[in-house]
Amino acid sequence: MREGALGEVAFVRGVASSNYQFGRRFPEYRRRRDLGGGVLFELAVHHFDLWRYMLGEEVAEIVATSHAKNGEDATATVTARMASGILVTSVFSEYAAEQHEIEIYGDRGRVRASIYRFDGFDLIPAGVYEGHLVRRLRRFVEALGAAAPAVRASRQGGVFLASFRSLWQHFVEAIRHDTAVAPDLEDGRRSLQVALAAVRSADSSRVVRVNDAPRTAAVHVST
Repeated sequence: MREGALGEVAFVRGVASSNYQFGRRFPEYRRRRDLGGGVLFELAVHHFDLWRYMLGEEVAEIVATSHAKNGEDATATVTARMASGILVTSVFSEYAAEQHEIEIYGDRGRVRASIYRFDGFDLIPAGVYEGHLVRRLRRFVEALGAAAPAVRASRQGGVFLASFRSLWQHFVEAIRHDTAVAPDLEDGRRSLQVALAAVRSADSSRVVRVNDAPRTAAVHVST
C-alpha cells in the first residue's frame, strides 16, 4: 500500500470465525458483553485495529447487525466508512467454520492475507484474473518454495506463536531502550470506541458515528 501497488483504495473486506462448539470449552466471559465477550468485542475489535493501521485513518461511522446464540453477539456483520470515505466490511462468528482473512481492493490491484495458510499472502494486479492458468501455475511454484520454511516454522509453534514472541520482544526492547511501544494505549482506546459504536448500532439498528460513542466499556446490555 505504501508503495502504491494497490493504487487508490476503494474498499476492504474481511472475515474472522471460529467454531467453539467442536471440542473446546467456551468460556462464560466470551458469551457476555458485560464481561468483554461477544464477537463485537472479542473478535471484531482486532479488525477495527487493522482497519486503522492499514489505512492510516480513523473510522468515521459504523453499522452492525448481530445474532445471538448461547450468548450475545455470536455472529455479526459490520460495515463502516473511514474518514476518507473508504468502505470496509467484515463478518465475525464464534459458531462457524474457522477462517481469518482480510482483503484490500484498489484501482491498481488487490491484496489478500489469509492467516491460516502459509502461502496466504497474495497480490493480484488489476486486469489479472485469479483463475488464469498462468497465474495458477505461478502460485503453485511459489507455494512449493514456501513449503519448507513453513514446515520449519510449524516445528516452533507456527507463525501464531512467532507473532507473540515478536510482540514480547518489542516490549522488552521498549523497556530496555526507554522507547515508545506501538500500538499504544491510545490505539487501544480508539479501537474500543469503534467496538462500542458497533454495539450501539447493533442494538439500535442505526448507523452510529464513532465520535458519538462513549470511550469506556460501560455499555447497555439488551435483555
